[in-house]
Amino acid sequence: MSIFIAVPGYQDTEFIPTIEDAFAKADNPQDVYIGSRYLSTHNDELDNLEEWVNNHKYSDNITIQLTLVDEHNRFEVFGSTKGRQGAANFYADQDYFLSIDSHCLFGNHWDTELIRLHTEAKELTKNDKTIITAYGASYSFNNTGERYFTTNHYYQYIGFPKESPSVVEYDWMTRPLYSVCLPWMCEEISPNYPDLLPATKFAYNFSFSDQCFIYDEDLDVYIIEEDMIKTWKLIKDGWTFVHPNTRNALIGHLYNTEINEYGTRASVVNSIERETEWKYVQQEVRNVLKYLYDKEYKEVISKYQSWLKVDYKKHSLHNWYMPDTFI
Repeated sequence: MSIFIAVPGYQDTEFIPTIEDAFAKADNPQDVYIGSRYLSTHNDELDNLEEWVNNHKYSDNITIQLTLVDEHNRFEVFGSTKGRQGAANFYADQDYFLSIDSHCLFGNHWDTELIRLHTEAKELTKNDKTIITAYGASYSFNNTGERYFTTNHYYQYIGFPKESPSVVEYDWMTRPLYSVCLPWMCEEISPNYPDLLPATKFAYNFSFSDQCFIYDEDLDVYIIEEDMIKTWKLIKDGWTFVHPNTRNALIGHLYNTEINEYGTRASVVNSIERETEWKYVQQEVRNVLKYLYDKEYKEVISKYQSWLKVDYKKHSLHNWYMPDTFI
């Protein structure tokens, strides 16, 4: 069974290790295909990537669109959904579709395990449009530079982790986006729960299905709001989300900022001026409001709020909540 992996990237020294790990940990690496839209402000990085692909054992399975970013085109090329869609454009009807970020760690047998889980998930949801989705398990580096999992995986939920908002613990909550979009959190889930659970939110950094779900992307989306807006769009199209409560991590993600030779790992925000960043933040707010006040999405978002037992206007203050049914 062939698997296509959509993996956008931006000046990320974890990009090559991520791709190498995908092949190394797969039971059937010859059936793994990579599609990427990769940005960099450094010509030498793009040249090195091109050489790496050309000399790779599975070079025929790797397709990367390399784009040099400068002051003239950065506003045209920056944006997470532009990267997601650009990577997904290389999908060629493989049997399965996996969405990740460019800084991921794979578990052993990840390909056969995800296929097994997805098959079971469709039987559970009775919906052909089913997505296995979670926040990838956190990984880090030991003192010799080896990558290792520090968690199993994260369950995404909506709301605050305490009785009141904790903007000190979660700095991004101070952004204006918080006033229009429910805050989302993630934490490890108990292994005592079933293997497959209702997922409360779509996550681009780890999503898997036997159909391509990256389509009709809103290319105005920048970064923070991408998962929330995509959640609404997919629900509207009849998709069901399933959380994989596996005992061993299958997909990991690097959440801590790491400095590399080209700048800051996978952080577009840190490559632009503060004033420009603020303009993007304002754009993120407008993007969320566009859906919240769109009559076409009124029923979808109302259904989603009712399912989660939350209220956007009051800002959810509940703690842990796990739905007992699939949306």
